[in-house]
Amino acid sequence: MVSLALAGLLTMVLTGGIRFGARVWEASRVQTEAANEIHAIRRFVRERALATRPVRAMGDDTEGRTVGFSGDGAALALVTLMPAYVARGGLYHFEIAATAGDDGMGMAVKWWPYGGEESGPGSGRRLLLQGARDIRLSYFGDGGETGAMAWHDDWRGGRDLPRLISIKVVFPPGDPRVWPELIVALPTSNTRANARARN
Repeated sequence: MVSLALAGLLTMVLTGGIRFGARVWEASRVQTEAANEIHAIRRFVRERALATRPVRAMGDDTEGRTVGFSGDGAALALVTLMPAYVARGGLYHFEIAATAGDDGMGMAVKWWPYGGEESGPGSGRRLLLQGARDIRLSYFGDGGETGAMAWHDDWRGGRDLPRLISIKVVFPPGDPRVWPELIVALPTSNTRANARARN
């Protein structure tokens, strides 16, 4: 009887340990997959921002030609080099925008050849993430107004790119995904000269 009781107790302990281990393993797997997903998204967005080119906005025929960059707290548009594995390579218009859905905020991107039609050949769109609680973009530079360096909620072109862009994503409680603030320094050296040289 004692042996049977001990055997039963041992079986209960082992079963509980296996179940606990399975839960830990599943939680670890979910966190790893979430981290890999966020890492891939951040890398893609960072690379597109780092490849920003200070070319002028299409259709801008004014004397003070502006670079093809604009943004606000929910979206930004720029001109960048796209890799061949996403598109055909070369200069592309590229937009990042926060979207609202039934399951929260999402982040969508779209692209099309520089100077081409938004829905024409070579264009594309992809939903990078969804289920966020909030997505916020901001821009660091002089803003083309006061000349003082500061963070701005919007950037409406001008002769220069912002020095930095920031993308913040907040997920709801219990979501295993974590998004540290993404800050990318844009290639602003000789921006005005480059913008003139490309026209």
